[in-house]
Amino acid sequence: MLGKNWTIESICPKGLISLTLHDEARTMPSQKASAFPTKSLILDALTTDIDLSDAILDLLDNSVDGARRTEKDPSKWGQFAITISFNKNKFEINDNCGGMDADVAQEYAFRFGRPSKRLPEHGLLGIYGVGMKRAIFKMGDHFTVSSKTKNSYFKISEDLKIWRDDENLWEFDFDKFETGKTFPPKDAGTDIEVKALFDGISQDFQNPEFQSELIKKAAKTHRAALQNGLRITVNTIPLQTAGFTILKSDEILPAFEKYEFNGSGSPVNVLLYAGISKSQPKDAGWYVFCNGRMVLEADQTTRTVWGGTIGDVSIPKIHNQFARFRGFAFFECDDQKRLPWTSTKSNIDLSSDIYRKV
Repeated sequence: MLGKNWTIESICPKGLISLTLHDEARTMPSQKASAFPTKSLILDALTTDIDLSDAILDLLDNSVDGARRTEKDPSKWGQFAITISFNKNKFEINDNCGGMDADVAQEYAFRFGRPSKRLPEHGLLGIYGVGMKRAIFKMGDHFTVSSKTKNSYFKISEDLKIWRDDENLWEFDFDKFETGKTFPPKDAGTDIEVKALFDGISQDFQNPEFQSELIKKAAKTHRAALQNGLRITVNTIPLQTAGFTILKSDEILPAFEKYEFNGSGSPVNVLLYAGISKSQPKDAGWYVFCNGRMVLEADQTTRTVWGGTIGDVSIPKIHNQFARFRGFAFFECDDQKRLPWTSTKSNIDLSSDIYRKV
């Protein structure tokens, strides 16, 4: 039937109507509706729903991951230092935590998302492959990223105003790209600079309260790494944190449970500690960590069962009589997506089946 014309005749009160239908399947070209995303959609979606401090913490996570990747023994992290500095004109983060391979930068690091063939690395913090890009695009219109490992070096400097306006441009040009060379291990690290800051970001960076809150938040989030000797400074102020304490006596000992959840992918290992410490109501509650990063601090809500129910059992709400209670939950997994945290790593995903079981 292709290629033929069809004539339909019918009788109506006004007479004979003749309608010729042409077979257009042969002559019309194949049509497709474009479904390509716009840059503005992707960039707005990435940057709108995250606080500036959390975006900076994503960059800090990357540096901590560098230390984890370089030195598996946390007791030796005293050799690593991360420096964050900012003012009304620019933001910088510098570290000596092993650096990023130039090949990794070329294939993965600047893509929006983690490619499926890119396997998770052992016990790291990066999840979706958006942290560095999200932080850069949230802060300003010009960035420079350079990184050196023991055998590679690269540098990228980009004007994002030009890059944003070209919908077909999804690459960044390397200013430097060197592989197969040998560099001193002490020089291995990553430097990120963002300039041409947006007005709101520049104002935040001039606000002493923002600096104070960032310092507190970073110290809490990476409490475990700081206790292992990792050095972090924010505008020359070193981050400090107190250790955790659980008391014991002949009558009372801390409780301890260990669980392993398998299923698909890497197993999730969970350690639970519970006991008593000094009577301080604001410090009472549960502390939840994912791969060493604190997600909940002294939580006293239904997220950690306070005031909830389990079957027929009602759990009391937090009260001053529990001011000595301390609970610590450590979730560890090579596949970060199996951990029960949100994409910003600042809260718990309460729909996680593993978290519900714990």
